[in-house]
Amino acid sequence: MVGIKNNRRTKYTIHAIKAAMLVLLESEPLSKITVTEICKQADVNRGTFYLHFDNPDSLFEAIENDISAEVMPLLRVHQKDNLQDWGRRLVSVVENNQVAMRVILKAQREDKITMAIFSEAHELFLNDFSKQFGVTDQRILEYYFTFFISGSIGVFNQWLNDEHPIPKDEIVKMLVSPYFLTNKK
Repeated sequence: MVGIKNNRRTKYTIHAIKAAMLVLLESEPLSKITVTEICKQADVNRGTFYLHFDNPDSLFEAIENDISAEVMPLLRVHQKDNLQDWGRRLVSVVENNQVAMRVILKAQREDKITMAIFSEAHELFLNDFSKQFGVTDQRILEYYFTFFISGSIGVFNQWLNDEHPIPKDEIVKMLVSPYFLTNKK
């Protein structure tokens, strides 16, 4: 029915606008993308764009919210989780959302998705780091965690941009294996 916010045509239009934004973000930074470019790519007029979004930044935020809503339930820490289980789910999520994750990681900013992904397993990592390195000082453990996040983002960036990426099991091993973190066999 026309006029209903969630009708099929509206959903299709919003999807087309978001897809256009992702295409544009592959070749230029968010700060350079204009509403005109988005509309041309999505084949919609400016009025349609402004009916749904205020500007390219609000559109990008909507894309981030969509990914977050899709990703976060998959990355929830469960009672019996270990870092391997969580790492496998994380790598699968990144692999299944390659275009959007490439864009988000390429932005090199502390966005809410990246922080939400890693904060979900924050306690798991702090406990593991404490055991591995024999550290109990919470401040030092937070430094380990920050180092881990930065390194993980670098690994994902390289993996997503590699023409011949290594298998995802190798990425999981890099991210969560005690060998990688301690350099011991």
